[in-house]
Amino acid sequence: MSDLPVLGCAMELHNLETMVPWVLEKDRDLEIQDGYHAFVLDKTADKVADRVKELLGSSYKGRLSLHGPFYGFDLDSVDPAIRKVVRMRLEQALKMAHRMGATQMVLHSPLTLWDRDNMLYQGYEAGKIGLVQDSMGDAIKMAEDMGITIVLENIQDIDPSWRVRLIETLGSDRVRTSIDTGHAHYMHGRFGAPHVVDYIKSAGNMLEHVHLQDTDGSADRHWGIGEGQLPWFPIFEALGKLTSNPRLIMEPMDVPAAPRHAAWAEAQGLAQ
Repeated sequence: MSDLPVLGCAMELHNLETMVPWVLEKDRDLEIQDGYHAFVLDKTADKVADRVKELLGSSYKGRLSLHGPFYGFDLDSVDPAIRKVVRMRLEQALKMAHRMGATQMVLHSPLTLWDRDNMLYQGYEAGKIGLVQDSMGDAIKMAEDMGITIVLENIQDIDPSWRVRLIETLGSDRVRTSIDTGHAHYMHGRFGAPHVVDYIKSAGNMLEHVHLQDTDGSADRHWGIGEGQLPWFPIFEALGKLTSNPRLIMEPMDVPAAPRHAAWAEAQGLAQ
């Protein structure tokens, strides 16, 4: 048995239908992404959740996640009517995650480029955090009851430590950090954010989920690992120093190519 970490993958149900043998071969961690579609949450969430459980079967030992909703809203919306919609969508997604047996749900960080230059205004950061607390409070309690950990993924985050501070204010062990390697590299190259390795170091053992994707730094490419500019040896070295055992989830645009990307990582001695 190899000591290399086993890579998981993010995909929607239609990909899992054909890729389930590859997932089950090594009990790979899996992230189902249908949960960020509003039409799924409104109409087919139970059907998708039940089919995922059926495909994985009772012997599956990997860790299952759901990518929660993000289209059309932010966790820090100033509009109370929008926050009401956010609370509804988070509740729907958590129920879907719980039904399929997921123990983790991914949400997007509310930090923006605008925040970078305006956070120092009096009351700005406290107001932003208060809005997030209002949007997420009920969902956090539900997640605690369901045994689901919510992880916040960097999107426009320039300051990798800000999500850590936000999570600390939320005051729950069921909210932790996620890092998307491609997002971090894009923000590093285009907007002067720290290096992706520094994102990992900043999160430390609060890091419980990673999206592994590659890019050329000019856009959010979601190429397979090894196909862009990211320094994968330092990345895996930094991840290997953590004791939080984050889920290492490949997130390529071309999902069926994921086995090839995992094979590349194994050939490099990084993962399998």
